[in-house]
Amino acid sequence: MSSTQAWPPEWVRARGAAIGTGVLRRSPQDFRVHELFERPLAGEGEHLYLLTEKVEITTVAAQSLLARAFGVSRVDVSFAGMKDRCAVTRQWFSVRTPLSEPRLAVDGLAILRSCRHRKKLRRGDHAGNRFEIVIREFRGSFREFRDGFGRSHFPNYFGPQRFGRNANNISAALDWARKGQPPTRRFARSLHISTLRSLMFNDLLANRVDAGHWNTPQLGDALVDGVPTGPLWGRGRPPTRGTPRDCEDAVAARHPEAVDALEWVGLRQERRVLGCIPEGVDLNSQGDELQLNFSLPAGTYATSAIREWIDYSETPH
Repeated sequence: MSSTQAWPPEWVRARGAAIGTGVLRRSPQDFRVHELFERPLAGEGEHLYLLTEKVEITTVAAQSLLARAFGVSRVDVSFAGMKDRCAVTRQWFSVRTPLSEPRLAVDGLAILRSCRHRKKLRRGDHAGNRFEIVIREFRGSFREFRDGFGRSHFPNYFGPQRFGRNANNISAALDWARKGQPPTRRFARSLHISTLRSLMFNDLLANRVDAGHWNTPQLGDALVDGVPTGPLWGRGRPPTRGTPRDCEDAVAARHPEAVDALEWVGLRQERRVLGCIPEGVDLNSQGDELQLNFSLPAGTYATSAIREWIDYSETPH
């Protein structure tokens, strides 16, 4: 068993100390993810949509399996969002294959549903994810957890999955940026970009959590549905001013090579909310096990929601 990785101490909790400890992902079955996809499908078209279930398979690996099974290039297989490897996950893929018939299984991927559509699946097309999670060996106050979880915002950090095992993606991405963004494989380049953006966002959010104004709109904040946002770095001037802008400028000054790299690749700056509230929360306790069911918007990490309350460790897989 290893301690939670990729959470440097400066990425602080908003509530201070955790209310307990526990073990996450003793097995993949302890972490179930159901992609929430609500868009109507036409029933015709050259793109075959497949609702899959996979166990301990990354989204990229599943993409390759589907490409091989249907005899198409991997770029012809699309998905809405990345999912955890150490989990049981249900998610949609689309395959650009006008003539192929649906299959019941593809090398360990169960096909639960299929339908044709005129357009391919694009990143962010899903509404979010529903999580069914078991935390084992819980030590702490279940009552405090039950009474607080889902009732207030948690800091919307990018989770440790984004940064790789032992946060190795961070050092690789920073090294790539410091060397002037040398040519590399498309997948590695995309990974470096997402890692740098996530690292800088988490640093900005941690600074605002530490200062106590991450969840309360400040003069000069850029808001989404009344919630303060932070930048996903790229080209363009930030819409913030005053104290929020000063916080963003300070983070950019600490990571000049990353800022240059993200602007060099041509990304436009985007915004991400600093806080999020779990929805549809259902919590139960049996002995030293916690059972958590809740939903989050696309791009939000269940591990970040849990970490705000529980200092968890994970069983290596």
